[in-house]
Amino acid sequence: MAVPVLSGAIGYAYKKLHTNEKDISVLKAEMSSMKETSSQRHKETLELMKETRDDVREVRVSVSTLVQAMRADRHP
Repeated sequence: MAVPVLSGAIGYAYKKLHTNEKDISVLKAEMSSMKETSSQRHKETLELMKETRDDVREVRVSVSTLVQAMRADRHP
């Protein structure tokens, strides 16, 4: 009687282990995908920050030029 119980327990443990291995594989794949997505979003964010910085520089130059022109008009 102990042999069938032991055999059933081993079978159950093996099945559970095999199922967990599949679950772990799926989780690893999902994590890899999430890392790729995160990395891509990070790259996009950095690019947007660079573009924003360039836009701010352009605005500063424009404002500086405008202020200089206004000062020149006041004091010819």
